[in-house]
Amino acid sequence: MSSPISVLSSIVLHTLGKISATLSIRHRLRLGAVIGGVLRVLSKKRFQITIGNLQAAFPMMPIDWIQKTARSSYSNLGIVLAEILAFQFMKNEQLAELIEFENVELLNSSYERNKGMILLSGHFGNWELLAFSAGLKSGIPINIVVAPQHNPFANEYINEFRSRHNNRIVPMTNAARNIVHILQNNGVVAMLADQAANSSKNIFVDFFNRPASTYDAPA
Repeated sequence: MSSPISVLSSIVLHTLGKISATLSIRHRLRLGAVIGGVLRVLSKKRFQITIGNLQAAFPMMPIDWIQKTARSSYSNLGIVLAEILAFQFMKNEQLAELIEFENVELLNSSYERNKGMILLSGHFGNWELLAFSAGLKSGIPINIVVAPQHNPFANEYINEFRSRHNNRIVPMTNAARNIVHILQNNGVVAMLADQAANSSKNIFVDFFNRPASTYDAPA
């Protein structure tokens, strides 16, 4: 049974998605920046964590730069959300016109070797659009390793977009067996490696002079 918060968030996301889909790219960016600002205000604790992380990573930078970068990070997060919500109401043909994917022939030539393929990236720009566009532009079915969202509606909403154009969702929980099976059958696996891993199962590497739990599965 859905909780009141899940039901309310589903209504908000659905409404924002419809509005965002009707906007031009410029106005969608502005909407995203506003959403990011709201998220920043509603998550003051996380914003302070962002400030602290930036100060630890860039100790030589002044506080004005730290705060501006943190705010820009939230603006980018809002823009990504505004775009993802809009995609649900846009056709593949519309999305294809918005995307330039350079050297897509490299994906096709690697796929034709029939040895399996791993697409590895991080949370840069709109990472959801990156995985979708790779499948859309190449025509290759891509298995996307994802972490389930806590909100079941948000999880279903995003996965519906992710699985368009023959892409398939591989839940991150116990994904290793599925990944091996896919690669053994000459399939394609896409994953984002820059996420906090399980500290009891994975490894630690230095990241901005601090140990960070990191998935060893991509390696």
